[in-house]
Amino acid sequence: VYSKTHGNAFFVIQFLQSLIEQNLLQYNFGTLRWHWDIDGIRTLDATDNVAHLMKRKLQQHRRRSQLVLQVAACLGQSFKKATLHQTWKNLAATNKVDDTHNDNVLEIVRAFVEEGLMEQHGPLISFVHDQIQGAAL
Repeated sequence: VYSKTHGNAFFVIQFLQSLIEQNLLQYNFGTLRWHWDIDGIRTLDATDNVAHLMKRKLQQHRRRSQLVLQVAACLGQSFKKATLHQTWKNLAATNKVDDTHNDNVLEIVRAFVEEGLMEQHGPLISFVHDQIQGAAL
């Protein structure tokens, strides 16, 4: 893990999550031990770039969710929910984004909070890491 992440704590967490998603790292509840595919892990791209890993992760989301994240990233590291909502409505009014779906922008943001990409503190939403904001742009 260190050779892939160079000890960056945020990147370690993201890298381990990607290993779990790819079934290269699994917890066996029968033996109460972790098991990993070292050969599979070694063949992974050795990326030093958190943004590259984040871009790949963000590309797995639906297009609309990606657009919401891009608009949020343009608002800055932290922004008010109301500002994002109004910005999205303004973009929809000028046909810059498709607002025909029933997905509420704030519900999409809530999903990003649950996923650990963003944090909510009252009316403020923040990206948990500047690399996530950068990857969204």
